[in-house]
Amino acid sequence: MIPYQIQAGDCLDVMAGWPDGCIQLTMFSPPYPLKTQRYPGARTKMKWDEWAEWMAEVVAECCRVTDGFVLCNAKNPVLRGEDLPATDWLRILAKRRGCKLERPIVWHKNSAPNTRPWWVNDWEHVFGFYSGARPRPATWNWEAVATAPKFNSGGKFSHREANGDRKANGGKYPTAKLARPRDVWRITVGGGHMGSNLASLNEAPYPEKLVVPFVRALSNPGDIVLDPFCGSGTTLAVALQEGRQFVGVDVRADQVALSEARIFETVFREVWQ
Repeated sequence: MIPYQIQAGDCLDVMAGWPDGCIQLTMFSPPYPLKTQRYPGARTKMKWDEWAEWMAEVVAECCRVTDGFVLCNAKNPVLRGEDLPATDWLRILAKRRGCKLERPIVWHKNSAPNTRPWWVNDWEHVFGFYSGARPRPATWNWEAVATAPKFNSGGKFSHREANGDRKANGGKYPTAKLARPRDVWRITVGGGHMGSNLASLNEAPYPEKLVVPFVRALSNPGDIVLDPFCGSGTTLAVALQEGRQFVGVDVRADQVALSEARIFETVFREVWQ
């Protein structure tokens, strides 16, 4: 495994030769359930449960090579109006493979209207995993992505004793100067908000603003960030912008070339700013 490398191939085959814990942060958006053909030229698309089995294997292998958090951006597919629990099954299967789970993060986006006979989802999940064979990753620099408190903090405790009585003369909450990041975000996508026009050459890009907080909070400068489905290179570009190293893998040669173009664009932009 060589930093600053973008490699063509199946991520499971590529990672098989890597030592344990050689990556500090992994973030990826896998191919969509029901739309996925695991290899170029495959005739059949994967069913949602087949996709979950495959993704659980990928997550487990990412957890093995990552001495930090593994982040997966995904959502359940909908088939003829039915919500199929692909990502729910993924989390269960990853847990069975020895991965530990963090609370999922929800990010909202501006979705186009449609004619489905039910509410329209304008959100996706980011699931956090880490290896159960190692302690919970220590890198959690929440101050790097903190904001000013939205509401006043401090004051006396208001919770109750075990018998239901209010705590009498209890202590006080500390007055916070910074607010820890919340688990619900709203991010604008499309219309020049993706971070690069090259992102549109991938069928399902995510915006740079989604990646930045994770890179800042869950890795340190100089760390290696992995994207095993690098696509248009968004994760890799953000890693480079934030002073991290990167490794990208994609099974499609055209997406490897796209990620390389994205990195070239990022370097060029950094030089000329």
